[in-house]
Order: sequence, then structure tokens, then C-alpha cells
Amino acid sequence: MVYPTYGSLPGSYSASETSEKVVWFGRQEHNAYGEQAVIVSTAVDAGNTPTTSLRAGLTLGRITTTNKLVQFDASATNGSQFIEAVLLRDIDMLNGSGVAEDKSSHVILRGGLRVSDLLVLGAAFSGHAGEHVIRRQTLSRFWFDDDTDNALQATGQRTERHAASYAVLVTDSGKTMIATAAATFTLPTIKAGLVFEFLQTADANMIIDGGATSIIAVNSVGGSSVTFSTSSQKIGANAKFEAIYTGAATLKWKYSLLSTGTTGTVA
Repeated sequence: MVYPTYGSLPGSYSASETSEKVVWFGRQEHNAYGEQAVIVSTAVDAGNTPTTSLRAGLTLGRITTTNKLVQFDASATNGSQFIEAVLLRDIDMLNGSGVAEDKSSHVILRGGLRVSDLLVLGAAFSGHAGEHVIRRQTLSRFWFDDDTDNALQATGQRTERHAASYAVLVTDSGKTMIATAAATFTLPTIKAGLVFEFLQTADANMIIDGGATSIIAVNSVGGSSVTFSTSSQKIGANAKFEAIYTGAATLKWKYSLLSTGTTGTVA
């Protein structure tokens, strides 16, 4: 006689033990759970051994065509590039015969999350390339224990003035950098979901340095910098840079000129 493992759909399989890990914080009634969420059989936890053993805290996206959950991947194109939920319990995707199958699992759909317990593609959430995509996508549904005022998730809600060149930080994502003198802004290592805005308020040059061949603009897919230096077009020069996937696992800074009557030279 065999018995179902945790999360198995109707049927008989061998028994399995699971461990508990609390990935949420705050009052439980403030969190919403999807009791009948189905995890697709091909889901993996790349940082675990075996990868078919999914750990609590794994971030999940929803496959558009099947409505099933799978590991979140910011570079995917099947719907799982949008975070849907977080796994609440460890789950083994193998049945009693050692074959991967769809499983039903408890997930959290909104509420407070413990950053230290979150996983993106099986790796730690903090510092992962998908971290800021998740923070931005979940502004209205999740809040994180390291970001009590939503500053890291916010977009375009903060300003910061600079009278000299500045190396932009990952934690500056969402800020508008206001140049009050000549300044070169050096963007951080590109990570999906980062977004920055720049505004020049002085009659001086402003340069945004994105790194080698990382900027996509009109008629250009391999620029490394944008310079505002044209006479009479410096004051009010305004630009936005957003890190997006332009192809499978290919990240670029999408450059948008927000000011009319100014020229940004891509080089």
C-alpha cells in the first residue's frame, strides 16, 4: 500500500516528510493563501539537491497557458516572469515511483515576507538579478521585512540632488537624480527591474554612463553612455533608464528621453 506525498493530486503514492519554514511575518489574518494552487511537474529549485525538492520561500510565477505555478524567472516569456506567489512549505515534486508530477501546495498571495527566507530560482533573494523586478511587481501585494517604508519598492517617489559625479547604487532604484552642476552618473551593475531618472537643473553637461554596450535607444542597441551637452539644451534635460530583458537572459538599459527640445547623444 502506498500513500500520497504532501501536495499530491488525487491518487496513491509513497509517504514523505516535509519541514516547516515561516516565510511570512506579521498577523496571519493579513496574509492570503491559495490552498488549491497547482505547481507544475517541471518546477525546480535550482539551488537544492535534488532540484525536484522545492523549498519554502521559493518565488513562483504562473504559466499563462496552463494556469499552473512554476519557479519565477524574470527572463521567462511564458507568464512566469511575473511573480504570483511564494511557496509556504517544502514540497517534493516526485511521486512514489520517482516521477515528477503536478502537485497542490499552500502558497502566499499577499502579505509580509521575510527576505532572508526568500528564494529566486533557488538562490537567495537579496542580491539576485530578479530581486528588484519582484519588489516592483509586488508593491501593492507584498511587503518585505527589510523595507518597512516601501522605499526599495517605490518608483519615482524620491529625489536626490548631486553637485558632482555620482556612482548610482542599486538601492537608489526608483529615485530621480537631480544634477545641480556638471555630473556623470555611473549606473550600477545591471539587474532586472532597476529604474532611475535623471534631471539637469544647471547649464552644465550631464552624462549617464551605463557600461559597455548596455544601453538600448533609438537606432542603437549597444550604447554605453548618453550625454547631454548641446548648448541651450542642458537645463531641463530629463531621462529615464530602466533595466529590462530584451531577449532570453539579455539585460539592457532602456533609455527614454523624457524632455522635449533636448538632445541626448548615445555613444
